Amino acid sequence: MLIAPRMIRFLLVGGSTAAAQLSLTWLFVDVILMHVLVGSTVAAALAAAYNYTLHYHWTFSAEAPHGWTLFKYLLVCLGALLVNGVVMYIGVTVYGAYYLAVQIVAGVSVVIWSFCLSSFWVFAE
Repeated sequence: MLIAPRMIRFLLVGGSTAAAQLSLTWLFVDVILMHVLVGSTVAAALAAAYNYTLHYHWTFSAEAPHGWTLFKYLLVCLGALLVNGVVMYIGVTVYGAYYLAVQIVAGVSVVIWSFCLSSFWVFAE
């Protein structure tokens, strides 16, 4: 499969996941009146399930069994947290850069990390 269409689908799923997580967080916290930490956590879990499902079926059209694929997906998510943390630490603490500018670099780094590992390992044919 060509990389460009897959990358476009990957970015669309990621963007819609971010919108879904923000919307669900608002719904749980401001409408249902959950505690902010509970509402945010539930929204993040639902957004992750949504993200995995769309990537599995649409972005990568995977056919591998869910058990091992989901485990690899969760490892990539954990790695993405580490990539984000390392980039933020280096940018803000070591170089003293403005944190929002560094967060943009960290976000791009996480997208590249996630797309590459998802393409060549998690959902690989």
